[in-house]
Amino acid sequence: ARKARKRLAELTQAAEGRKPKDNKYHAKPTDRTLPDGTVIKFDSKREAAYYDQLKALEMAGVVKDIRLQVQFLLKPAYTDGRTGERFRAINYLADFTYWQMEDGEWKFHIADSKGHITKEYALKKKIMADMGHYIEEV
Repeated sequence: ARKARKRLAELTQAAEGRKPKDNKYHAKPTDRTLPDGTVIKFDSKREAAYYDQLKALEMAGVVKDIRLQVQFLLKPAYTDGRTGERFRAINYLADFTYWQMEDGEWKFHIADSKGHITKEYALKKKIMADMGHYIEEV
């Protein structure tokens, strides 16, 4: 949904003749075209390059089940019992998840391409670790 809203904003700006806003951290959006013609849009060159590495490892049989933009629920939505105020769910959106062969067994990995670490990301990373999910920054 986030990427769809972002894409809609880009198209609206283009239709109105406005220049799209630059990325806050100066990341350059990068595309990859798959053999079937499907285009994958990445938020940065770093993220696209890591995808290329994972695909090469997949071809070698070391990595399997690569998934992009996987959402993890950190805290479900809830309503405060005293005030009745409704709070949205808190989610973490991983750039990549995949399984990698290590020491003869498949191990689950979560990877995020980060050029800049925000306070929000650092907090979500700690919550994920508390849940037993460790994020690798690439």
